Amino acid sequence: MRNPSDNWNDVTHRALFALMVTASLGGITAAHADGASGLLPSELTSEHGGFRLTLHSTPAPIPVNELFEMVVRVDASAAADDSSNPVWLRASAEMPAHKHGMNTRVIVEQLENGEFALKGLLFHMRGEWLITFDVAKGRVHEQAKVRVLL
Repeated sequence: MRNPSDNWNDVTHRALFALMVTASLGGITAAHADGASGLLPSELTSEHGGFRLTLHSTPAPIPVNELFEMVVRVDASAAADDSSNPVWLRASAEMPAHKHGMNTRVIVEQLENGEFALKGLLFHMRGEWLITFDVAKGRVHEQAKVRVLL
């Protein structure tokens, strides 16, 4: 028979391991420093600092196995492209530990003032999800990544 304190130790060790792995991965923001919250950080910076993304999910926190949407505002003022080229955004999500992505396809709709609506997002199981944003303006292309634990 398992000792109830073993379960606490298992959970604690998994959480500490996840934090250590996340801390060792440069350029990836952890949205789950406090455990399985399903919450996104409010801001995220791309890998080379050219783009700053502001994130908001509906509903918040992100639910398990329910469709949700996200509004992403992209500030490209630090990107090394001062042309009139539009900002472009694509997003995907995967579970690195399980080596699979979502069962749905993300639809990106460009709004006004550098905002994009992402629809069709569905995290169909509990665990760690990695959301990757591909952002481009002209010849500048960068990625921003965030980990979310459900």
